[in-house]
Amino acid sequence: MYLSQLILDPRSRSVINNLADPYQLHRTLMGAFPETLPKGERVLYRVEQQRKIPYLSVLVQSGTLPDWRYLSERGYLLLPASVKTFDLHPSTGHIFRFRLLANPTKRLKSSDDANGPRVGLVRSEEQCAWLERKAGQNGFCVLEVQTLKTVQPDAVKREKNKVHHIHCEAVRFDGLLQVVNPELFKVGLVCGIGSGKGFGFGLLSLAPAG
Repeated sequence: MYLSQLILDPRSRSVINNLADPYQLHRTLMGAFPETLPKGERVLYRVEQQRKIPYLSVLVQSGTLPDWRYLSERGYLLLPASVKTFDLHPSTGHIFRFRLLANPTKRLKSSDDANGPRVGLVRSEEQCAWLERKAGQNGFCVLEVQTLKTVQPDAVKREKNKVHHIHCEAVRFDGLLQVVNPELFKVGLVCGIGSGKGFGFGLLSLAPAG
């Protein structure tokens, strides 16, 4: 697996436009990868504010080695892209610090028993309950967590003569987790957690708990 860190140049018009539209940012990032990825592979990303420098960065996780040279050539990056490799070998009982920017949702019931529309969860207790459910589905349990509501610009998707504005509730979860099922946990790490992955949600980042 590969983890890339991209420090964005705030003077770039492309950066400004992409940060205002997650859909376009996703398209830009995918330009670093082959047009066809291996079956089942996900490219996950998250926009983050850097602590050490007052600029935004993007973390990108992928199974395929990206080529970020085209972004440097376009003046998109402030610094050369950093790309690191990492292996996924979680074991039962391991405890990690984690960060997850997610789009917690639920599907409303329909009167005709069909699936109703999906809506965002706005209350903290609902969001934490959502995370607990996702944890169970992805082989881990949450030991402690803090939530932070973040502002996410609407994605703009254009189809023929129509423009669709897609709003997503954005919540950042930070805390401690423990691995319960290593195989399920690995799938969650690779495929992401929850919906809206094309809009910058779902990347589960880990760090040692010590």
